[in-house]
Amino acid sequence: MEEQSHLTKTVSALNEYSPKLLVGCSLIYLLKERSFEAGSLIVGSLLSVSFGKLVKATLDVPRPHTSKKSSPGMPSTHAIAWTYFAVAVHSFARNNREHTMAQVLVGGTIGAAFALNWTQLRGTLF
Repeated sequence: MEEQSHLTKTVSALNEYSPKLLVGCSLIYLLKERSFEAGSLIVGSLLSVSFGKLVKATLDVPRPHTSKKSSPGMPSTHAIAWTYFAVAVHSFARNNREHTMAQVLVGGTIGAAFALNWTQLRGTLF
């Protein structure tokens, strides 16, 4: 039981600090690469999260009653940011002839579906 408590704390900390982690990694990448691609990756990220915040304000769907936050919860801007980076990185690989767009989309869909289903199943099994 103590492991789950530690895991829960770790996941909560990652969730809380994930925006800072993504921004930090993006800035390091931008400073290292100093390229149009690096800059466009960051601009795309900012646009995707900004759009998510606009949708969130428009929909005004409350968070679950267990949340400590009072702001709307739909859509999750954390999920938008992480998904954006995962797909953007794989799209970069596609542009380098490593994958087709279909391969990136199917891989991302399978990964997201598996993650969602596994967390639900894990909750019922353990």
